[in-house]
Amino acid sequence: MKWALLTTAPDELTAEMWAEILHSEGIPARIKPGDAVSFLGVSANMVA
Repeated sequence: MKWALLTTAPDELTAEMWAEILHSEGIPARIKPGDAVSFLGVSANMVA
């Protein structure tokens, strides 16, 4: 599967919510954290 950028979320929590909405409609989605801090928890930085 070839992935395409749909949008950029203002923060990781919003990105997770958008991805869940897409998943619930049968649309595969993934988020790409915009920083290296996200592995420690939810990041307030922008997410693609």
